[in-house]
This record gives sequence, C-alpha cells and structure tokens, in this order.
Amino acid sequence: METRKAQLDELVAKLSKMFPEVKNLTANELHALLEDPDQEVVLVDVRLPEEVAVSVIPGKTLTEEEFQQQKEELRDSKVVSYCTVGFRSSQFVKRAQAEGFQAYNLAGSIVAWTQEGYPLVVRPQPLAGSQAQRELEVEHQPGQPTKRVHVFGKQWALQGEGYEPVMFGSPYWEYAKGAVRKLLPSWLHGGN
Repeated sequence: METRKAQLDELVAKLSKMFPEVKNLTANELHALLEDPDQEVVLVDVRLPEEVAVSVIPGKTLTEEEFQQQKEELRDSKVVSYCTVGFRSSQFVKRAQAEGFQAYNLAGSIVAWTQEGYPLVVRPQPLAGSQAQRELEVEHQPGQPTKRVHVFGKQWALQGEGYEPVMFGSPYWEYAKGAVRKLLPSWLHGGN
C-alpha cells in the first residue's frame, strides 16, 4: 500500500506542476468539508459515464454535463472536481476558475479518496444511455455502498486497501471516443 501511496504522491506532484494555478484539496480536507453542514459543496465527476457508473464519492455529485446545465445556480457553491488521479479534473477546475467559480481539484482524485479509506457509492441517479450503468444496476443498487472503483487503466490501479479496481479493456480508446464526443455537436453522434 505504501508503494501505491508513493506512486500517487508522485503523480499529484507532477500534476501540481502542470497546473500551478489550480487550487487543490486533499481527500481529508474534502471529507471535512462534506461533513460540515454549513458548507455548500458540489462534487463534479469529470470521468466518462462508464467510469462514473462504477462508483462515485457520496454527496451532491454531478457529471460535467450536469454541472454545465446547472452552473448558474451553483455560482455560490464550492465546486470540487475529481477524476481518476487528477489530470482531467485539473483541466476542468482551470476552466471553472477562469469562469469565476470557487473551484478545487481533489488532489489524487478518487484514487486518493480510496487510499484514505473513505466510502464510495454506486451513482444514485442513473446515467442516461449508459450500458455500463444498466449492467451495474443488475448487480449493484444505485446509492448503495461499494468497494469498486474505476481506475481507468493498470498504471492507475493505485486504489486503497480493500477496494476492487475496475478498468476498461482499452482505456485510451474509450477516453479518445469520449473526448471526441465532447467536441462534436450532439446531432453528429446521435447525442450519445
């Protein structure tokens, strides 16, 4: 476990150098914020739908698309974004900060969260059109605790002790397809 933690710490340090303007929170700091009833915290999970379908951090968790649809109502909230280890969420936070949001990246993202032993749940709201979500709902009830975490690929299987890593068969291809979908008009790819 110490080796995984050291590997994640090294990744987090590299990401901090790549995104020096991005404000980061540790998993412990986020946990404290989520436990504080006086804090309005919105979590933005910027992973692909197939990743989100496996598990999320409990709380008011939105996908990036849901955040975009509701962002004007969320202007006064603390926005904390996460992905697998922090690259995609750092990109999101950089954009959100430029738009004036009080936005933070979860340093080490969902992997750091699991390394601290904090809970995960199956996403409470189904993801429209996600085959992975439909398959998971047969096996796992939405909103229920889970020890499964999507780690994107073998090199990011740095999850905490007792967590089961889940990954794509071909992560780069899936990521590329998701990135292209975000760039193209929805009518061009059928809105999926």
